Amino acid sequence: MAKLSTLTAVCVLFLAVIWQLPGPAFAHAEFAASFPAAGAQLDLAPTEVLILFSDALAEGGHTIIVTDASGQRVDSGDARRDPRDAAGRSLIVSLQANLAPSTYTVTWRNTGSDGHLLDGSFQFSLRRETRFAWWLWVPPLVLLVLILLVGMRSRNEKGAC
Repeated sequence: MAKLSTLTAVCVLFLAVIWQLPGPAFAHAEFAASFPAAGAQLDLAPTEVLILFSDALAEGGHTIIVTDASGQRVDSGDARRDPRDAAGRSLIVSLQANLAPSTYTVTWRNTGSDGHLLDGSFQFSLRRETRFAWWLWVPPLVLLVLILLVGMRSRNEKGAC
């Protein structure tokens, strides 16, 4: 009888120790960051949406859909793993050119390397028209005119001597 209770105690102790050991880690590829960032308010339209996840992604089974406030799709339908990411943790999708000011919703779905499907969404806003940003050319043009004027002035001074 003493042998049986000792054996039972050893088995219980063994199981308790095994129970406390860490098992294999099954990390899901959860949303970590994005560009544009969730909640961002942009002045210039992005050309793509990039989403970074916490773990590597499987080869297929990914979607990113970007819609404007009226529900119209504005992405190019080419969601894919980002080839610039050697770790395989990011997805990317191209956006149509000349996005109008609106609030955009990004809806994503991925398959992690562990086979689990996860999905989610976030929004970003575009505040201004993005057709032609003429004001971006003003500082370089002013600088060019100043350089030309200084060059002409120094040439005239050299010629006067």
